[in-house]
Amino acid sequence: MNSQPANAQALPLKDIYLPDPIGLWPLAPGWWLLIILVLVLIGTAIWFWQYDRKYGAPKRQARDLIIGAYTQWKIDQNNEHYCETINQSLKRYWRLYNKDAGALSGKDWVLALNRIGQSPIFTGDLAHSLASGPYRPTAYIPHAELQEAALRWLKVANSKALSLPITSTTGATQ
Repeated sequence: MNSQPANAQALPLKDIYLPDPIGLWPLAPGWWLLIILVLVLIGTAIWFWQYDRKYGAPKRQARDLIIGAYTQWKIDQNNEHYCETINQSLKRYWRLYNKDAGALSGKDWVLALNRIGQSPIFTGDLAHSLASGPYRPTAYIPHAELQEAALRWLKVANSKALSLPITSTTGATQ
């Protein structure tokens, strides 16, 4: 009881046709999304790198000058030079954003520095050291505290606050 026809071997059937293997092109949508994501990440990294070179490097340089001033003071114990270097470092950094920062000195300079942060950073002996330390010998300069205050000021100083017009104690804009 064989149900197959006798001539099953002789049927004109074509051989099995396999499709072409899946190629790399055109890419699937997931690959396109991955390529776009990688390009966006590379672009963002380049932007952050340029931003850091423009704004981060001067801040690091000012920080290094302040730390170097403290190290130099430990060697030569020159209070005037120490206070002058701290003042110059802060002024150089501020002048990147506002050219009027170099014109201030004394108490006006300390008041302008204290306006940048949420709360005054340079108070008491620190304010006196910055205001008069570079110009005349002072009896007491809290060197480590002055360095920490200057470094803290650099952390809170942002480009928006530094680019605002500087006002003196009389209220006039310089």
